[in-house]
Amino acid sequence: MQITGLSIQNYGVCKNQSFEDIQSPMLVVFGPNEAGKTTTMQFIRGLFFGLNSPERRSYTTGTGGKYGGSLKAVDSEGNQWNITRMMDAEEDTSIVINGQIFPASALGRDLLSGIDPELFEHVFTVGLSELQHLNQLNATDAADFLYEMTSGFDRKSVGNTLRHITNQREQILSDCGSGKLQALHGQLNSILKQLDDRKAEMQPWVANSNEIEIVNQQINDLQAKLEERQTLLNDLGIYGSLKTKLLERGRLRAVLAQSQPPKIHRRHTRIDERLPLLDLAIRGHETLSSIDDRESELLILEEELRAINSMLLPPDVAPRINAFAEMLPWISSLLSEVEQLAAEPLNASDRQGIPDIQTGIESSTNINKKLLLTLRQPARKLKETRKRLKENERVCTELQQSIAQAETAWINSPAWRSLSITPSLEHPSMELRQKLTTLIGDRKQLATVVKSTQQAASQSPVHLDTPAPLESPASLLLNATLICVGGTLLGMGLFFPDSFGLSNMAIVVCILTGLLSVTGGVYGTIVQSRKRSHAVYRNRRREELTRLRQQIERKADESAVSDPESTCTVPNSEELERAIAETESLLDMAHELERLRLNLKVTQRQNREEINRHQDALSEWQVSLRKQGLPEELSPIDLHALVENVDRIAEQRRVNSNRAADLQRKQRELRELDLRMTALLDDAGMPSSHLTVSSRAEHIAQAARNQKELQRESLKVESQISATANTITELAIESDNCTRKLSRIYATLGVSSLWEYAELTDRLDEYEVNRDQLSELEHSINASLSHHSITLTDLEAFEGLNSEGVHERSCLLQDEIESINSDLRHAFELRGQLRAKSTQMTSDRDINQLRLQKRNLELRIQAFEEHWQIWTLTEHLFGGVRDHFESQRQPETLRNASLWLDTITEGDYCRIWTPLGEDLLYVDDAQGQPWAIDSLSRGTRESIYLSLRFALVRSYHEEGISLPLILDDVLVNCDLSRAKNAIKAIHQFSNEVGQVLFFTCHDHIAELFSQIGADVRPIIKPDTVTAPSIPRISFDAVSAHQSVSSDTSAPVPFTSPSEKEQPSLDKLHSALSETDELIATLAADGYGEEIEILVVPEDEEVEEEIVDELLDVADENEADEYEDWEDEQTDDEIAA
Repeated sequence: MQITGLSIQNYGVCKNQSFEDIQSPMLVVFGPNEAGKTTTMQFIRGLFFGLNSPERRSYTTGTGGKYGGSLKAVDSEGNQWNITRMMDAEEDTSIVINGQIFPASALGRDLLSGIDPELFEHVFTVGLSELQHLNQLNATDAADFLYEMTSGFDRKSVGNTLRHITNQREQILSDCGSGKLQALHGQLNSILKQLDDRKAEMQPWVANSNEIEIVNQQINDLQAKLEERQTLLNDLGIYGSLKTKLLERGRLRAVLAQSQPPKIHRRHTRIDERLPLLDLAIRGHETLSSIDDRESELLILEEELRAINSMLLPPDVAPRINAFAEMLPWISSLLSEVEQLAAEPLNASDRQGIPDIQTGIESSTNINKKLLLTLRQPARKLKETRKRLKENERVCTELQQSIAQAETAWINSPAWRSLSITPSLEHPSMELRQKLTTLIGDRKQLATVVKSTQQAASQSPVHLDTPAPLESPASLLLNATLICVGGTLLGMGLFFPDSFGLSNMAIVVCILTGLLSVTGGVYGTIVQSRKRSHAVYRNRRREELTRLRQQIERKADESAVSDPESTCTVPNSEELERAIAETESLLDMAHELERLRLNLKVTQRQNREEINRHQDALSEWQVSLRKQGLPEELSPIDLHALVENVDRIAEQRRVNSNRAADLQRKQRELRELDLRMTALLDDAGMPSSHLTVSSRAEHIAQAARNQKELQRESLKVESQISATANTITELAIESDNCTRKLSRIYATLGVSSLWEYAELTDRLDEYEVNRDQLSELEHSINASLSHHSITLTDLEAFEGLNSEGVHERSCLLQDEIESINSDLRHAFELRGQLRAKSTQMTSDRDINQLRLQKRNLELRIQAFEEHWQIWTLTEHLFGGVRDHFESQRQPETLRNASLWLDTITEGDYCRIWTPLGEDLLYVDDAQGQPWAIDSLSRGTRESIYLSLRFALVRSYHEEGISLPLILDDVLVNCDLSRAKNAIKAIHQFSNEVGQVLFFTCHDHIAELFSQIGADVRPIIKPDTVTAPSIPRISFDAVSAHQSVSSDTSAPVPFTSPSEKEQPSLDKLHSALSETDELIATLAADGYGEEIEILVVPEDEEVEEEIVDELLDVADENEADEYEDWEDEQTDDEIAA
């Protein structure tokens, strides 16, 4: 954006002040103190963000009237902006872009690109105070450009991470030896010492515990032995009760052991093994049968494959066939082009109405306007005759329509219903006159004329040869076209105006035209429908009249045959009068119809004469054309078009010539392709001498398709052959497997066939019977033993004992049980004595707890050591990352600011950089030494801050935000040499980045700007200035403000405060006194920076908030005074 004009009507000290026609990219406003430079800068801020903001409210109070002005600017797209803001009771904003009014939101959205007031104030409109407070940028979006060096999603992720890593490492083990790890080692040493002490005390207790364990083991062994002897005694009793069954079981087992077959025989002769063996034999036989069937199928498929291969084309012909098949679309396109070129007439006519005159015009004929003058008389005569002929045809058409209407009205007249005659269209009045004569006679003799009336009514036949007029196809087409066009226009206007780009007027026209078209089509359809219904009614009426006439004739014939002397019923006089009146009306209509027919005949005769005259005029015109060397078929209109389009006809002839050449070339290509296709078909064995080019192409395409189909069939048959061969192989393998399995089983059983296998199974059936008996007996014994919870295996130890052996064994077991019980009693007494002795010694609970704590501490020490190693390694890695980022990955904005700083300081300071993870800036001098900004002189600091503003504005410019840079006396603390360098940098910035507006009150600075070609505009200090009314601070209960004077340090009068408020009021008076002294000191400064006095808003009524605000102002002014006199001292506020 570039400001091209500025007008201030009333704002602060500025009255009717304007800067017109600003064309230079650098504008310098030069004037003395209090001339309105800072006010102008504030006015520009107010135009963009509002005049009535709190910080600019002092400029719109005191003088009354309207405040505001206007600004003209051009944005980056060339749009002309005119911004006007006026404020009286309320603020009024007007935005005009290229002569069109836009809402106020367009200013912030389009021109300012969403820049907020705070960022605009601290980056784009900078005074000396904003320039020095770099920390104000940290709260704006500009901080993203200054401190964008990061490895995460926030601007301090690497620094915070590095500090977190160092903190975690030092918490575990610091460089000085303190930390959690050291404390854990101390706890571990204490626990180890306690464990050593407890081990010396535990030796007697351990010995006693070992003796107790030995006694417990002896008790367990004796109890197990006692339980075993009792179990044997019980089993012996049960054996005595089942002795008979157990002896029988022993006998059967002996018999089975003598006749037991080999184990392998038993496994293969079971019932569940016989069936698989039979299945294996059957499957082997079926496999052999399947192999025979598959071999037959394989022979058939091989024969089919040989037949398909014999049908395939030779290898040298098939690729050519496929190539021509791929060319078929191009060949079809070539045929279509040849047919199209051959179908187009090769003449000089075009699509704009030029006649076809390629032939018939002599080369010596001079076609010009003189030829039109020569043929003007025959052409005029031909035109007049044609006009008269058209007029006669129009009259004939009108008469035919009138006759049709008259006939329709005459036939459809309701008078025919009361008459007993049928109307005749050939002689309309003849029968009616006879009827009228008859009715008049009948009126005199009613009794004798009824029969004659009926005969008269039946004499003239009704002619129905004239067909009813049919509905015109042209009218139907016209009505349909009107409805379609109307519907299309209504759809365009009502539903799709945006798709066709219609304006509002075009939409209205489309809707109206559509309504008219639809209305016309519907009306025409209704009219045609009515005509159609009338025609149907006339045809139906004619049919009724015909039937009536036939009935009357038939009845008359019947009456004449039956009773020639009979008479009909005689009507009365009223009916006769009504019949006479109706007959007269019909007769008048018939006369009118005959008159129209006569006029039609006369008009047709005149039309034939006009046709003859037109033929004579046409013959004369053709003779004149032949004399001039022109074809006879030319009409006057064609001749006129021929004269007007001579050049176009020549061009058309050239086009036709080119078209003929193109046609010959394509026909030649087509002939060559035809010869190649003929030769290809002959090589393929397909005669094609009787075929056309398209037929040959179709034959080639069909041959290619057949070849592809045969190839697919061949591949399919080959796959079937392969599958069949694989199946045969699998069946052969399966057959071999079955044979091998059968041979192995036969060899195992010692048989050679299934018959020998059957004999072996019979011999083993007897063995199975004995085994079943043994099984049943064991089942009975197990059922008896199940009640005693023992098994048959437990009784096998007593097998073979008789009754005496059972008794002796029982006595021996009882003696052993008594001896074991005695030993158990002695062991229990010894264990009790040892346990009593162990309770007097120390328990091992404390030492187990100490061991658990020791293990826990060892695991924690191991974990902390691993963590300390990880944190130390991570700290080392992140330190390298930080060094690399700080040296290689500085933000683009700081690199650009370093270039501006190098230009302004002439290489004294060459680089501005920021540490990783910190919102701080450092400067490197020419020797590479880093300097903190707060340790530099005030002039150097301001040069750095100015360079940063240049870089920030360039960064926003590259982001698409182009706004002018406004500077207010930012070079007052620079010496002459640095001021020149800074002005050169400003000039370079205005040429490379954007417009610069510079406000100054110093002659030498204005002169330096003038020397480099800047547009310097003077501003004159007004003679009289009305100060804004500043309310004074009130200490009463009621809000009462008094003005704060800047030229006196006298205390402000106030009412007696309470003791509670006295300390705050003392601070207030002290702050006011210091503020007045600072204002006086700064007013005497040689550079004379404009001082803006803070105005306390009237809506702040809380006394404590007012006191705090004034104290803050006093602190800021005190800091500014300290910087004026001590340039080399540290200023904490700036360093922030």
